[in-house]
Amino acid sequence: MSVVAILPTGCSSLDELLDGGLYTSEVLEIAGGSGVGKTQLCTSIAASIAVSSEQNVNVLYIDTSGGFSCQRLQDMMVARNIPEKAMIAAFQRIQCTKVFDLFDVIQLLENTKQSIDSGSDTFYSALKVVVLDSVTAIVAPVIGGQQTEGHAMMMHLGRALKGLAAEYSIAVLLTNNLVQGSGGEKKPALGRTWLHVPHTRILVSCNKGDGDPSLVVATEQRHVKLIKSSRQPLNIVRMFKIGDQGAYS
Repeated sequence: MSVVAILPTGCSSLDELLDGGLYTSEVLEIAGGSGVGKTQLCTSIAASIAVSSEQNVNVLYIDTSGGFSCQRLQDMMVARNIPEKAMIAAFQRIQCTKVFDLFDVIQLLENTKQSIDSGSDTFYSALKVVVLDSVTAIVAPVIGGQQTEGHAMMMHLGRALKGLAAEYSIAVLLTNNLVQGSGGEKKPALGRTWLHVPHTRILVSCNKGDGDPSLVVATEQRHVKLIKSSRQPLNIVRMFKIGDQGAYS
């Protein structure tokens, strides 16, 4: 049986919401509108985990929308006054792969399992976090209309992500966009069939949880609401900021 570890995100209010941080063997989804800061938050979490002196943890960052920036990652570490030697070591713990196709992501996840099993690559031996930013970018194009094959592939992806988390004690972090729901209310994309995939789901917004990009103003402050969890009461709201150093309380 794999041991569950809790990996702090580097943001105290987010850790409080998540009951400590990212849990290995589980899938955490960050939902939010376009431009709300989901990629910034994922990058900040990856940086915090990679620079942590308490753990030797590697991060695989799967970028499906071209949003990941090595320069932004470096700027976050510089803003945190991370020593150069520690920064170099942290960069070696983060591997970013740009993949823009659902089938290629599924194949990458399978290759990741094989690399862990082989034990020949030291990076994968210490892999404990996989970020998929974003799941919407690769799934939405194949599930429009009556594309039953697309829905089957979406669920294949969901099973692959949950399997990777459970079998290899990895914390999987996803980002998801918002769509218009009934009554005009925004809700996470990909529908009810995807709802069972994340163990925990949080909603990030700039204005009391609506995640409407038209309401994003020139402020660092974000609201984050817990909307799915088996560990904490739902609808807890905390606030954090995004600045030069990434996410902070």
